[in-house]
Amino acid sequence: MRHANNQSFTSHRQLFGAWSLVVAAVLFLGVLLGIHTFWDYQMEAQRLEARLLAQARVVDENLNANLNSINLILENIKQELNDVSGRDADQVSTYLKKQSRMFAGVKTLLILDKQGLCIASSRDELVGKLFNQRDYFTTPRDSSDKNRLFMSPPFKTYLKTFVINISKPILGKQGDFNGVVAVSLSPEYFHALLESTIYTPDNRIALVHADGTVFTAAPEGVTSIIGKNVNTPNSQLFHHLQSTKTSSIQSGRSSTTGDKRIFAYITNTPPGCDLTSSLSWQPAAMLIRHLPPGKSCLAYTCCSICCSRQ
Repeated sequence: MRHANNQSFTSHRQLFGAWSLVVAAVLFLGVLLGIHTFWDYQMEAQRLEARLLAQARVVDENLNANLNSINLILENIKQELNDVSGRDADQVSTYLKKQSRMFAGVKTLLILDKQGLCIASSRDELVGKLFNQRDYFTTPRDSSDKNRLFMSPPFKTYLKTFVINISKPILGKQGDFNGVVAVSLSPEYFHALLESTIYTPDNRIALVHADGTVFTAAPEGVTSIIGKNVNTPNSQLFHHLQSTKTSSIQSGRSSTTGDKRIFAYITNTPPGCDLTSSLSWQPAAMLIRHLPPGKSCLAYTCCSICCSRQ
């Protein structure tokens, strides 16, 4: 009887030892798998962030070229029209119409005198209208440095279109303020550039003014975010702007889509183009990329170009 009990006890010990080894092996493999999954997730996230920053730089370089082209248009108009008040308004407007047809997305070219009165425009219906309350007139008029390029926040125009205006002061012989020459850019001006960077269906990219107003986005979602302000306290754009860094990676819940994302931002200043006002890509630029399914955690990315001009 005692011998049978000893055999049973020994058998149970052996069984317990075997199961202990199995459990330990499973736990060990589980830890290894967890470490591998975490490491794989971290590496995938880093590769994704690097890809988004590289993509943002491509958009950044193209944006530089576009803004420099706009700057040259305004400079050429200023050189051709040194004394706008002494020229026939119809001739000036004809010249502006020719210039406006050179670039897609240019809605309007106009010249305001020092009182803010439109004296010439590529759109006849604007001539004679007073725009002395618009940012694109008041900001260059009141600026101490009138040799710079000024960019307005997005706004709805007299013609009910949503635009950003870029303006340059017209100066007299003594450096006195004589008015502005301005160009209105529609979202379409940047939209083609944004769409060209989309490489998967879940990517998003948007151009946002530094005050947080979304100017254009691609692809367009079911609910439009155009005109929405995304620079709220503790938002990803807010933290990027507060960091004052040229580029940064932010993460958190998107204010536009409601899910968690990783945001890659780049602050841009085009060479040879001295801008005072600001744009932001949310490179806000929002470019969003989901990590592949099957990970222990799911992350999203948003690549944003911030063209904050100070």
